[in-house]
Amino acid sequence: TLTVPTSQLAELGLDPPIARVELTLKKGDVQRLVVGKPDFSNRFLYARVNPSSQPASQVEVILIPIDLQSAIDRPLDDWKQASEASPSSASETTTAPTSPAPAAASPSPAPKPQPATDSKPSDSTPSNP
Repeated sequence: TLTVPTSQLAELGLDPPIARVELTLKKGDVQRLVVGKPDFSNRFLYARVNPSSQPASQVEVILIPIDLQSAIDRPLDDWKQASEASPSSASETTTAPTSPAPAAASPSPAPKPQPATDSKPSDSTPSNP
């Protein structure tokens, strides 16, 4: 968590924000995430969680994984499809069968042992008369 002056929010892409995300949890609680620009390393995004609407001279800013950018930038239709496939409707939905994933290559089986023979080993050295 970083504490920054409110005058620096525009520099971080938080005033105005790049995106706003609002999540409603099962219990009805609402969480807000205000997303800004990537940090200097391009590995994180600046963000504020549940920002206060009260004016302040300094605010808390967090860093979130930049991977969330792809979720934020998803088209609305992608989100609608995901929300329509709920577990309760899964039993009513018919899906096309899919082919199984290819099995991982396994090592070749070990050679089978050969049955023992009762013959005596032959002498491979030539005899000189």
